[in-house]
Amino acid sequence: MSMNLSAKLDELQRGDRQLETTVALCEIRTQLQELTKSVESCQSEVSEVKRDMVAIK
Repeated sequence: MSMNLSAKLDELQRGDRQLETTVALCEIRTQLQELTKSVESCQSEVSEVKRDMVAIK
């Protein structure tokens, strides 16, 4: 009986770790998406500044 309960507890703990990993990966994906948008915005601004500099010359 004790071994059976221990095995079930181990199984639950593995499930918890898998859930924590899934949540962490989801958060990382969200942060990467936000970072990608930020980088794209910066690239766009740099392009605009370059155009302005060419126009000034």
